[in-house]
Amino acid sequence: MMFYLLKIIVIWLLLEMAAMVNGAVRDKLIAPVIDQAIALPLSGVSLWFDMTLAFEYLVGHYMLAKSWHNIHDGFNPRGGNLFLMVLLVTAAAPW
Repeated sequence: MMFYLLKIIVIWLLLEMAAMVNGAVRDKLIAPVIDQAIALPLSGVSLWFDMTLAFEYLVGHYMLAKSWHNIHDGFNPRGGNLFLMVLLVTAAAPW
């Protein structure tokens, strides 16, 4: 039970750090260039999209023991893989 609690806390901390980095990037790089009203939802979509990509690559490599190249090929629509459509739906999910 303690191990699962520790895992939950670590995952929560990673999500919090990702959210903080996302907010800093939004405030320092995106908002000065575009309107804050656009920067806020744009950074939310970007964070969601980036976390999905990170999950796919990290789980594929470290848990499923696939090579980085093999995982990267999974995003190639020329090979018939439609995962890019999944990413587009994931990017639109927050809305």
